[in-house]
Amino acid sequence: ATYRAITATFAAGHVVVMAHQTGIKASPKLKETFGELSGAAVRLLKVVIENEELEPRDTITPTGSWEDDFDKSVLRLLDDDKPCYILYRLDSMHGESYEWLLLAFTPEASSV
Repeated sequence: ATYRAITATFAAGHVVVMAHQTGIKASPKLKETFGELSGAAVRLLKVVIENEELEPRDTITPTGSWEDDFDKSVLRLLDDDKPCYILYRLDSMHGESYEWLLLAFTPEASSV
């Protein structure tokens, strides 16, 4: 199988790779957004599939602990019929970089 990958360096040389087989690729805007995450005060980045590309859609800044922000932010950004990826920044650090969660949401009603 052929895999396409989105690669981004957040900070201190840590690299994140998102790979998939669909042929959907990262848009230039998403690549730019990934490059800005290391120094930004971003808690969450929502990524959607649009015109066969992965596009950044929403960002949320931290207002409390990651647990408090999670409950307030993630569920309200999910659509009942549209898949998305959520990159969610934790408060814990690995070296000089924050740790991140990658959440993949595919509702049963979606066409993907």
